[in-house]
Amino acid sequence: MQINWFPGHMAKTLRLIQESLRQVDAVIECIDARLPVSSCNPELEKRLARKPRLILMTKADLADPKATQRWIDVLLRQAQPQVKSAGEANLTEPTPLQVLAVSLTDDHALAEIKQCVRQLCAAVVARQSARGLLHDETRVMIAGIPNTGKSTLINRWTGRKAARAEDRPGVTKGSQWVRTDGWALLDMPGVLWPNLGSDRVRIALAASGAIKDEVFDTEALSLYLFLYLLRRYPDLLQERFRLSAPEMADGLESYREEANVTAIYPLWLEAGRRRGCLLSGGRVDGLRFAALLLKEFRSGAIGRISLEWVEDERG
Repeated sequence: MQINWFPGHMAKTLRLIQESLRQVDAVIECIDARLPVSSCNPELEKRLARKPRLILMTKADLADPKATQRWIDVLLRQAQPQVKSAGEANLTEPTPLQVLAVSLTDDHALAEIKQCVRQLCAAVVARQSARGLLHDETRVMIAGIPNTGKSTLINRWTGRKAARAEDRPGVTKGSQWVRTDGWALLDMPGVLWPNLGSDRVRIALAASGAIKDEVFDTEALSLYLFLYLLRRYPDLLQERFRLSAPEMADGLESYREEANVTAIYPLWLEAGRRRGCLLSGGRVDGLRFAALLLKEFRSGAIGRISLEWVEDERG
C-alpha cells in the first residue's frame, strides 16, 4: 500500500496550531475510536503535550465496544504522572488530560464533552479569578486528523452549520473561530503527517476515510480490509457477504500457507459475486465491490469493527 498524501495546507496547519495554542484554554483532539493509534497524529502530540486536552474518540458507535474500553483504560493510564524512581515522586505537575468515547450523533454526547472541558479548564479559570480577570468565554481548539468529526462536533455545539461537514477528508482548509454561549471554538483543518510509517497505519487511515480514495488502489485496500475481517471478525464477514464457513476456512488456510494477501483474492471475488457486483458475462466488478466493502465498513453496515486492539499493539 503506497500512499503519500500531505497537501500543502497540512504543513501550514501544523504551524498554525503551534502559533494558536497560546490563544486557547484547552484542546479537543479528535481521534477515530476504530483506530486510536493510527488516528493519533504524532506531530500533533508534540505540540499539544503541554496543553489541557480532551482526547475525543469519535465514531464510537462504529467501533467494537470491547476494544474501545481497553483503549480508554490505556490512554488514561498513560496520562498519569510517572514516578521517576522508587520512593521519588514526580515533581512536575501533569498536564490535565481526559479521554472520552462518543458518537457525535448521540444527543447526550455534547453535554459530556462540555463537562470534560470544564473540568480540564478549572485550574485556568481559578488562576484567572485569583488575579481578578474575567473569564467570559472558554476558548477551545478542535484539532485532529481528517474525517474524525471535527466539523460535525462544532455544528452540534453551535446548533447550526458553522463548519462545513462531509464524510470525506480535506474539506476544511483554513482555521476559523466560532463563538456560542460562552464558548469560543477554534476549528482547525484535519492534518496528517508527512511520513505515515508502517503499512498497517496507512491501511487503517485509508480504510477509515482519513485519506482521499483517489490517492491509493481501492481494490488493494479492500483486499487488506477483507483479510482483517476474515481473521478478526469472521462471523460478521460470513453474514454480510453470504460466505460459508468452509469457504472462509479454506481462504484463511491459503493465506497462512502463502503468507500473502493475494491468496484470499478468489474468496474476495466470490464475496463480490454473492453481493451482485457483476459485469457483463458474469465477471466480478472488482472496483465496484471494493467501493462497496469500504462503504459498508465506514458506515457500520457490516458491524461494529475496530482495526486496532491493545493486545495487538503490544505484540
